[in-house]
Amino acid sequence: MRRRTVLLGMLGLAVFTPLFLVYLAIMGFSAYSLAGFALSFDRTVLDAWKLNRLPRRTMGVILMIIAAVFALLWVMMILGFLGGELPESAAIVLVLDLAFTLPLLVIVGVLLVRRRPLGDLLAPGVFGMAAAIVMGVAVG
Repeated sequence: MRRRTVLLGMLGLAVFTPLFLVYLAIMGFSAYSLAGFALSFDRTVLDAWKLNRLPRRTMGVILMIIAAVFALLWVMMILGFLGGELPESAAIVLVLDLAFTLPLLVIVGVLLVRRRPLGDLLAPGVFGMAAAIVMGVAVG
């Protein structure tokens, strides 16, 4: 019974737009790339990684602020559409950002503040993703 409930819930999240297959491909490639990275990553690399002059605390705080600002904006947008209809393209972005992207920014931010080597490793990609979000909102 639990499995059917989860499957029904997942079907309810499917929002079809002209770009649905592109979103699906990106999600699939991302998941398999992450799994491949996790399976092939050598943990000893992180133990040997020494970046002494990196402004980790500042970088971590910036990531957490970006996540908090966008979470607030997205929740306010959702609340503004309660009782109305949220555009499908916005709904996809909001769901992905609130479920995956913004929590990732917070996690990497905390790793950086705590001076964890995994934060150093993930920071460049996460900052690139955060820049893409900020630029996308600025242009949009």
